[in-house]
Amino acid sequence: MADYAVVGDVSTIIVRKHRGCVRGPAPVPPIVEPNDLSDAVPVAVSRLTVFRYDISEDPASRNSPPLRSAPPDQPAVH
Repeated sequence: MADYAVVGDVSTIIVRKHRGCVRGPAPVPPIVEPNDLSDAVPVAVSRLTVFRYDISEDPASRNSPPLRSAPPDQPAVH
């Protein structure tokens, strides 16, 4: 598992790279910011919100066989 400082550094790099690429037609440039989306995101100004989340594997289903089902039979046309 990555350390929280590494995750923070990656978020900072993503925001910096996008700030250099995002342009807007208005005199005020769009805002690029990391956000945990815990509060409502204001929409008065154009905004790119960077939201990263953690995904982890479910240990109970780690070695389970894949679940597959056969496709349904085609309906008979008479």
